Amino acid sequence: MKHRRILSMLVVVLVISILFSNVVADEEPESEQSGFESSSGMEIDEGLNQRILEYLENLDEEDLDPNRNEDRYDHYSDEEIYRQWYQDELENRVNSDYIPEGETGSSKSGPTGFYSIGSDIYYTDPVTEVRYCNTTLTYEHIVFTFGSDYKVTSIVPQYAYFSNRRVKVMLEAFNQIGKPYMLPSNVPNSFTCGSFVAYVFLESLGVHMRAGSGQQIEDIENGHTCIDNNTAIRLTPEAIAESDLLPGDVIYWYSPSCATGNVFCPFFSDHPSPCPLYHGIHHSAIYIGNGQVVEAAHNNSVSGVIVGDIRDMTASGLYIYGYVRYINEDVTLPAVTGLSAKPAGKNDVELQWLANKYTDGYLIYARKNGVYGYFAMTRDIIDLDSTESNVVLGCLVLDQTASFTGDDYYVFPYVTDYYGTVYPGDVSVMVTAAGICPAVTNLALIPQSGSIRLTWNSSTDAEGYLIYGIRGGGTYGYISMTTGTTYTDTLASSTQLNRYWVFPYFRDSNNQIIPGEKSVEVNGLAY
Repeated sequence: MKHRRILSMLVVVLVISILFSNVVADEEPESEQSGFESSSGMEIDEGLNQRILEYLENLDEEDLDPNRNEDRYDHYSDEEIYRQWYQDELENRVNSDYIPEGETGSSKSGPTGFYSIGSDIYYTDPVTEVRYCNTTLTYEHIVFTFGSDYKVTSIVPQYAYFSNRRVKVMLEAFNQIGKPYMLPSNVPNSFTCGSFVAYVFLESLGVHMRAGSGQQIEDIENGHTCIDNNTAIRLTPEAIAESDLLPGDVIYWYSPSCATGNVFCPFFSDHPSPCPLYHGIHHSAIYIGNGQVVEAAHNNSVSGVIVGDIRDMTASGLYIYGYVRYINEDVTLPAVTGLSAKPAGKNDVELQWLANKYTDGYLIYARKNGVYGYFAMTRDIIDLDSTESNVVLGCLVLDQTASFTGDDYYVFPYVTDYYGTVYPGDVSVMVTAAGICPAVTNLALIPQSGSIRLTWNSSTDAEGYLIYGIRGGGTYGYISMTTGTTYTDTLASSTQLNRYWVFPYFRDSNNQIIPGEKSVEVNGLAY
């Protein structure tokens, strides 16, 4: 695996390079790799765990600068899409008569695998030639549901694969099927082949590339990298062989009649001369497996986004230029943002951070009693803001083994490759919290004749409450304790300001009082 880059300090660069070199881990609990389960019940590979522990133990806390992941790269500007015409003959597309009304489970000569008619998607088993009807198909970790008319009625990720990078690309590509081809394109309402590829990768992974197929190859040949739109991740395209194609990879075609110059191609080093320069590139498509692609096609047979096959276009003067992998699994993901830890009850700490749509999941580590250890792994994304006007997506994890004195927490974002291997990113800033009762809420002061009455809402796991304060011109100190959620101070001053704070508490196994978080202050006068 390529060495990781942390954008801040050289010391961290050296540490993280050692930590994550040759790290592999299967994130799936059913993996045959050696692993162990955390309190969350999810498994992590032991080798990966040991490397993260070594890294954390050698971590200089002062290097955890929360601003070290600022975007230092400018995005490519969009340029006018130049003409992307190509002439080829698609395999004959069947019309709606191909699917008899009400027919189920029968076979009939025609296209196999996935195929589309307009915006409708169908599937015929390549071996049995049976069309799918009133059933589901799990294909490359995507679940397709078919209705009685053979049409796909829903496309959703398989459980636990909703954040897989290749699944994201394929889902976005399938969701565009049926949209028209138009030059120039009006993304996302219409596409050319190049703008379709660019749009799918931008929406699914945040990869920012230019919208012409030739422009994309031009940037590759010139050593440019694709830039993550929001998180400053640099993705380096990789030339691959046809035998190495995986779903989500991209295929490019070219026309020799449009290629000029007898030069060496640095990217596709095995490509024959003359090298087809960028204006010779005529078509691009996204591979989805089983010899098929999703593409924005335009010819005498069809015009629009379709499911097609990897076709021999030599009769039309087009040849495959090469196969490109944009989905780098070992990119350096920046640290999570908005990370916080707060008490949530007896032995409970709540961790929370903002979600990154381009991250597959998160590894959580903790330092308890001075010892680092793996705590949990999560992929769950929730709405952290309950108001309808503001949606804030993030992650929330509860540690129910937190100490009373406080534990330290670290979060690593990660991505997974096609085979489920986990690649951790940059470590977060450290956050600390104790497993104690959270502060009471809605603390209110009610002035009364000769006294002050305090009321508040109960705190999680609280067995009682300690009232501290300053009466009149006195000093700060203990006032009283109660097991209820009200207290009346009959010694409150009516001439000098009284100030109050409430601490929830519970008792440990030795019957010692463990105070919780201090409340906000309330103050007032008796009358």
